Amino acid sequence: MDRWLISFSLGALLSLFLPLTPSLFYVAFFTVLSLLCFFISKTKWLSALFCGCAWLLWHGASYHTVWQNNGLDKNSVNQKYQQAVAEITSIAAIKNDRVSFIADISSLDNKALKKPIRIRVTWLEPSIVPKQGQLWLLTMKIKPAHGFANPGGFNYLTWLKQQHIHATGFVKNKAVNQLINKGVTWREQLYQKFSQLLPEENSSAIVLALTFGEKSQLSDKQWQVLTHTATNHLMAISGLHLGLVALAGYAWLMLLFKVLPIKRLLPTKHQDTLLQFNVQHLVLFGVFLITLFYAYLAGFSTPTIRALIMLSVFILAKLLSLSLSKSRLLLISLSLIILVAPFSLFSVSFWLSFGAVSLIFLYLWRLPAKPIESSSLAVKCVNYFKHLSVFQVYLILVLLPITASLFYQVSLVAVFANLVAVPWLSFVVVPLVLLALIFTWIFQPLADVFLALSQVTIDIVWWYLSWLSDFSWGQWKIHHDAWLLLSLLILLAVVFFVTHLPIKKAVVICFLIAFSLKISQLNSASIQKDNWYLDVLDVGQGLAIAIRANNKLLLYDTAASYPSGFSVAEAVILPYMRYHGFNEIDLLIISHDDNDHAGGVDVLTEHVPIVNKISNELETGKACLEGDVFQWQMLNLKVLHPKKERADHNDDSCVIKVSDGVRSILLTGDISSRIEQDLVNHVPELLKSDVMLAPHHGSKSSSSLAFIHTVAPEVAIFSAGYLNRWRMPSQQVKDRYQRLQVPTLNTAEQGMISVSFTQGEMKITTYKQDIWPFWFAN
Repeated sequence: MDRWLISFSLGALLSLFLPLTPSLFYVAFFTVLSLLCFFISKTKWLSALFCGCAWLLWHGASYHTVWQNNGLDKNSVNQKYQQAVAEITSIAAIKNDRVSFIADISSLDNKALKKPIRIRVTWLEPSIVPKQGQLWLLTMKIKPAHGFANPGGFNYLTWLKQQHIHATGFVKNKAVNQLINKGVTWREQLYQKFSQLLPEENSSAIVLALTFGEKSQLSDKQWQVLTHTATNHLMAISGLHLGLVALAGYAWLMLLFKVLPIKRLLPTKHQDTLLQFNVQHLVLFGVFLITLFYAYLAGFSTPTIRALIMLSVFILAKLLSLSLSKSRLLLISLSLIILVAPFSLFSVSFWLSFGAVSLIFLYLWRLPAKPIESSSLAVKCVNYFKHLSVFQVYLILVLLPITASLFYQVSLVAVFANLVAVPWLSFVVVPLVLLALIFTWIFQPLADVFLALSQVTIDIVWWYLSWLSDFSWGQWKIHHDAWLLLSLLILLAVVFFVTHLPIKKAVVICFLIAFSLKISQLNSASIQKDNWYLDVLDVGQGLAIAIRANNKLLLYDTAASYPSGFSVAEAVILPYMRYHGFNEIDLLIISHDDNDHAGGVDVLTEHVPIVNKISNELETGKACLEGDVFQWQMLNLKVLHPKKERADHNDDSCVIKVSDGVRSILLTGDISSRIEQDLVNHVPELLKSDVMLAPHHGSKSSSSLAFIHTVAPEVAIFSAGYLNRWRMPSQQVKDRYQRLQVPTLNTAEQGMISVSFTQGEMKITTYKQDIWPFWFAN
């Protein structure tokens, strides 16, 4: 049985790394392979492998074909506002003047959909906040799910797919937006009643996260503390929380059956039935109901579903008196999770949870607990704390590759933080919070007491976490290559741990591998000393271009920031820098002062040092004026425009040619055809370039035929937003490039576009096709 379970799970996992778009053809193909293998005795075990692959791809195909099945054009659905009948399926998150929630769309413009479309909706300043369970008629603009595609950053599209969200939407005010059905879910009623009892304190956001799984109220400062101490996992209701509730429920129910004369309370004819039935079975069934209720409070989020499945397998095995080994319990749970929630495999939290449980079993297998001979309570406490500390260090170190891949930084205070925070929140805070919730409906004065106690206990642990997060040495930033080396060494350490290799030999082997890899890295760096790289980042409707040379970073424009507080620089540029190991920007060039080009300057200035600046709007740094020549690393930077020191309009953009003497690129900002013609008339010999950034994101007012012909690039790159409202790049512009046989690439379609220049040779790669081409992320 184990082999079948392993094969099924492995097939599902391997299907994620197929660089294809899931379709019914591939589902049928792997299904046929599964059937063929099943009827051949030598390959029978492969049947489960192909079955797992077909299962994931079928769900992927169902997700991707929702537009086609509903007769909707995915590429034009966002071109107008539509009236949608929406059922609210989540508790609304309120931040500043914006409300966001999840809804299932069953009708668009009075046309019923064959399959509901799940959408993440944003509503600015609504007159009434929608509540879970209500039915609304909303006028909104819908855009198919999409996210930035760059290395090091959060993949928003993968997260949307994991939640089975097909689109995002924006509600139009001063339009038809009316409530059709006022009925709300019981969860929403509990949330509203409970949240009204909470004081306006920072700890109240933590209380809501621990009870309802609603983390939207947590402030940026709180998330920063949680991230720096590697305790953000405590804010998601998952296996840890459900396990604690199950343990507490079991203890209380067993005590209840022992203390209360339940047998005497039953009718005579049911007393014999109770004697025949194991009381423990009733308790386990009660535990299941309690954890099911807690999962309901959390909105049956993906982590709670995973934990509930695992707990259900354990309870069912006990009820049926099945003797399951730890490995089989784990495999059955994994297979059921894939069957019930297949998109869980996209989630990093899944791999953290699954890895943690696996490591616990591995730890108990290799280092079984030894009985303590001394009866002294002090000795027992010391030994317990010692084993707990060792285990905590072991768990954090082994899971380091997964946690470090999130932000490319390692918390050096994680052990100290989790050693206190995990038991404190588990055995003190969570019970108090849940008791407060229960007594909200039974006896409110007692609920207020439990709430007050929970606030105090949260403040205590929060003071400790804040103190740890303030240490300047508490964060170790690592780049991608260092992460790969760290992952390899930890993988080897796990192998040595399993095989019981002597510690001295294991250390020597790890040291030799690390040393050889470092030497190889140094040799590679010396060979590539004269190489340089251009990365046009995927920043939506905006611009941010990175040039890397000699381990230094040049940044041309910083993309946009928005009134909501969201900054593309924080979401894309800073993670990109961490990924490549840059701690500073050696040269920052701002083309002009439009928000989509200069909106991230303040964020970057706050987070990283900027050594040199070139701009016509910044108070510090050099101006960008025609005729200026700069030397940066091995590259020459020639300014071709503007003539005057100004940055107010698109035509004021700083146009720069970057060249190594053999290959060159032309950075054009947002210039119009008027400036293009002026450049063609005055400096035609300087325009010739191998790579050109298409002016003004492909606006029809730019990229004139004369300009394209004069530059004669081998490739032109558009930096544009996915299905942006200006419909850039314009079809007219794309036709001009095609007419002159100039290939074009678009960040909205390919994600980040990279060009490497190596000894006069030029190579182009795109994030979606070459770096991370897997279907679940694109």
